[in-house]
Parts: sequence; C-alpha cells; structure tokens
Amino acid sequence: MSETSIRIENLLLLSPFVFLFLFISLMPNQPVPIILMDVTFMLSQVEATIVCFVLAAVPYLFHYMLRKTNNGNIFLLDIHVAVSFLLICFLPIAYYQVPLISVHWEKDQFPMPVYEKWESTMRIVTFLWASYLIVQVVFIAYTVFTFARKKIHV
Repeated sequence: MSETSIRIENLLLLSPFVFLFLFISLMPNQPVPIILMDVTFMLSQVEATIVCFVLAAVPYLFHYMLRKTNNGNIFLLDIHVAVSFLLICFLPIAYYQVPLISVHWEKDQFPMPVYEKWESTMRIVTFLWASYLIVQVVFIAYTVFTFARKKIHV
C-alpha cells in the first residue's frame, strides 16, 4: 500500500460530517429516529453524527493497521470505503422521505395511507443501518482473519 497523505479511507472519517451536512440541509431541527428491534431511539442531529463517527472510526483504525503492516487487498479496502461512504450518504436522504405521522397512530381504527409510507420508508432506513453495520462487521472480521493468517504463517 502506498504512503500518501490523501487516502481513500479518510472518507470514512469524513462520512459522519457529510451525514450531518445532508441531514441539516434536508431536515433542519428534526431528530433522527432509529428503530432497533421495535425500540425507537430519537437522537439529535449531533448525537447521530457522533454515533456515525464512532461507527466509522473503528473501521478507519483497522484500515490504518492494514496500511501500516502492508496487509490486505487494496481492491477490497477501496470497495469497503466506497460502500460505507455511500450508505452513510443515503441515510439522510432516506430519512428525508419519512412522512410525519401522529404520535398515537397505532390507536387509530383505520390507519392513514401515510402510515404505510412511513412504515415502508422506515424499513428502508432500518435496512440501510443494518447494511452499514453488517459491512463494518464483515470488514473487521476480514481484518482479524488477515492478521491471524499472517501470524500463523510467520
């Protein structure tokens, strides 16, 4: 791997700030709803950016270790960064599509059509979050496997 000051993995550290910029541009003063196993977390835009930064910093450190030890497939590393960056950029756009619904929508006798749109859009958002987490877990497993294989063969 080459030693340059501008590397593609720096996009991992830039992605949370792109997330914040897009989110503030599209939806000023709106919280970020995150649904995990039927539990909804409402995060402010800054809190969501901090979560994104932590989720991006860990893979960045693994990229850094792979670069310093000259391990890893450059193509796979670049694909990982590109997919991670795109998923983070798509999240605010998906959140922008979520319609506003009443707080007690589940008590309505006849659900509004906007509820169906809300439900399908939140499925997409949940899919994006899950995809992002899966990509990071797979990349971390790849890094651990690469280091373990190198250690066994040495």
